[in-house]
Amino acid sequence: MGALNSDRLERLQERYHEMSDPKFLYGSHYSAPGLVLFYLVRKYPQYMLCLQNGRFDHPDRMFNSVKDVYNNCLKNMSDFKELVPEFYDTDAKGDFLVNKYEINFGERHDGSKVSDVALPPWASSPEDFVNKLREALESDYVSRHLHLWIDLIFGYKQRGEEAIKANNVFHHVCYEGSVDLELIYDMNDRHALEVQIMEFGQVPKQLFTKPHVRKISRQVSKPLSNSEEPITYRMECLDTISLHKEAVTCALRQGSRIISVGKDGTLKVYDIQQKKQIRSIILCDTPLSQCVMVDENIVAVGSWNNEIYLYDVEYGRVVESFRAHDDSVSCLLWLEKERLLISGGWDGVVRVWGNVGRTGQALRGLKAEFDHDGNVTSLTYRRRRHEIDIIATTTDGEVFVWELNNKGLVNKMQVHEIPVTAARMLPADRLVTIADDGLCVTDLAVLHSVYQKQLSEPASAVWSAGSALWLGGAAGSLRHWDMLTVTQLLQHQAHDDLIHSVYFDEASNTLVTASRDKTTKLWLLTPTS
Repeated sequence: MGALNSDRLERLQERYHEMSDPKFLYGSHYSAPGLVLFYLVRKYPQYMLCLQNGRFDHPDRMFNSVKDVYNNCLKNMSDFKELVPEFYDTDAKGDFLVNKYEINFGERHDGSKVSDVALPPWASSPEDFVNKLREALESDYVSRHLHLWIDLIFGYKQRGEEAIKANNVFHHVCYEGSVDLELIYDMNDRHALEVQIMEFGQVPKQLFTKPHVRKISRQVSKPLSNSEEPITYRMECLDTISLHKEAVTCALRQGSRIISVGKDGTLKVYDIQQKKQIRSIILCDTPLSQCVMVDENIVAVGSWNNEIYLYDVEYGRVVESFRAHDDSVSCLLWLEKERLLISGGWDGVVRVWGNVGRTGQALRGLKAEFDHDGNVTSLTYRRRRHEIDIIATTTDGEVFVWELNNKGLVNKMQVHEIPVTAARMLPADRLVTIADDGLCVTDLAVLHSVYQKQLSEPASAVWSAGSALWLGGAAGSLRHWDMLTVTQLLQHQAHDDLIHSVYFDEASNTLVTASRDKTTKLWLLTPTS
């Protein structure tokens, strides 16, 4: 309630920053015995008399008008009370709004008697008022956002740093466990705290420390595919390329070229048709981690020396290099439509670069930075209508979903107990992640795992195309999964050692794999069903 009015929130924040610890934004609570009886005094007058020593409140301070109470809760610096369940109880038909016992509550300043509660113009009666509120409470809009309220009241935004970010900080004595009464020996101080705890509101017990899942929509999602049977492939190795002196960490196909980088610090360009190397350059004396095409002829390469290199394959020269992170660059992602290069590093930071390809302008094109607790291990993305979310995985086993436009954290999930190796998006808003403890599919619509599988051989690389999933293994196997039926369709021993990367080229229907065994392989996929 306290954050609904931006002007009032700004004043509360100013007061908050001027306070000494323990700080609070809201000095009064959203629910307490007095606040509940404020709404229910007409239905339960005896409880109000008991609470206030045999007296009712001043007539002008009573619940006389829905409009007046709403405006006060929106503007008053000490009024943040929420509604009570009776506002949605259709069985009682809004009887708490009617002075059915004809009690004399006194006269207001204008001489009018306190009687029934004045309703908004859109409500024809107390029953109609409650029915409409109930319909609103059970609407699809509320269902889609209910988990956000749970996060504030019972969840991870109730306490600590997340509560501060969410403007959800109450007086410290409202929180369970914040005061140990047994250690307070002054009876006056102890009695004052007991009264405050009993009568001025308490924050409920914290039930969740992770974001609560969103309610699943009643609408049935359309199937991922209309095909009844999954497509299976026959794999044929077209070429084995041995150009690097150490492990090949990443390889991709661009037209008739295969571009690869390795732990030997070199970038190699191989012509498929001529079956020979056409470019070779030592970019640095440290391993190279990943490469992505940012133009028809420009490849971006991440390095363990914290740099990103832009190399022109056509002219065989480094267009630009710049220090992108404070530790090794671990992963790269290119958004073609927006022409944005996303980089992740062992410094726990994801950075968004906008002037890639303009000589000397890359550092000036820094668009956004996203901080993480652990080292960033992989990047992917999803589109939501007009929004783009950057998805990062970390060595803490977490997945972070960041909204690119407003630079805010959408969600954070613990999907593995160990470092996440890689992640890819699947259809129907699902994310597949791999780690040494297996494969996990998370439904981002409800923020919940929908499938987990412990693999006989840990997956070390992943690529997805529609419902097809390709997994590179730690012992060199290449597996094809269909994620519609969640079944493994093919397993092939592709390399003699761990596969670092898998890349699918749709135009040629080929896979490119890069391995610790110092080779890059090109595979032709032929549908068999």
